[in-house]
Amino acid sequence: MIFERSDSSSHTPTDSVQTINLLNTSDKILTFKIKTTSPDKFRVKPGCSLLHPGASATVSVYLLKSIYLLTSILFFISFLNLFSSLLHTE
Repeated sequence: MIFERSDSSSHTPTDSVQTINLLNTSDKILTFKIKTTSPDKFRVKPGCSLLHPGASATVSVYLLKSIYLLTSILFFISFLNLFSSLLHTE
């Protein structure tokens, strides 16, 4: 992801945002969760949710306005078949 400030001439920087589009192509209800190695620099909304079969979700990743210099940042998106995992917990 590349984050660009919307107005670099402004004296009050704003948060930069990128979006991730997730699509459930399976016939199962999935859950997803997004983690980052730098939660102090980013906000992810929603960070977790359900995806019904054929449904999609748009996730917004915000780079906070006070952050200017970034090194390697990792994002991890995990998916889980909701009902399969519930059945195996017994």
